[in-house]
Amino acid sequence: MIPLLVCLSLADPGVFFPVSSVQFSGPRSLYSIEAAISTQYCLAPRFEETDWRAIAGLYDALLKVKRSPLVKLNRAVVLARIQGPKAAIDEIHRIEGWESLAARHYLYSAVLGQLYLEANDVEKAKHFIAAAGGLTSSEAEKKLLNKKLSSLSWYSHGVQRNADGKGEDSSLRSPQC
Repeated sequence: MIPLLVCLSLADPGVFFPVSSVQFSGPRSLYSIEAAISTQYCLAPRFEETDWRAIAGLYDALLKVKRSPLVKLNRAVVLARIQGPKAAIDEIHRIEGWESLAARHYLYSAVLGQLYLEANDVEKAKHFIAAAGGLTSSEAEKKLLNKKLSSLSWYSHGVQRNADGKGEDSSLRSPQC
């Protein structure tokens, strides 16, 4: 099947979307589903306007074609935006061999660290972010993870300490890392 491509906007004729993989019931290829996922991310003018439910549906379709732990991890990230970080953490814990994957591949630990941070479990966030930093060979990733980890040193029992020592309830906002 040849994917049907349509131009989404005359203002931006460079944006094409593989409509056949999403709107028609024909066979869906791995590549057409991945292209549709990428397109959904690109279509949102701002992060807050991302259509997470559409992306989750596309990941569900992708899992029928490719049942890899990485696809499941990516789907969990999307699930966090729909149902919250605890649902995503539970989803990751259902990935077969997730502990081994988190111990060998930094992305699993980095994602879990971020999700635990969003769930206000700072100790687990620190654990997984530190583990991710030790697993990646990318200096840029190490720098980002170390910056995030050092920002968590301000946390103490749900209270973020400002430079002046005054506390602020960390459940009211997420740290800018």
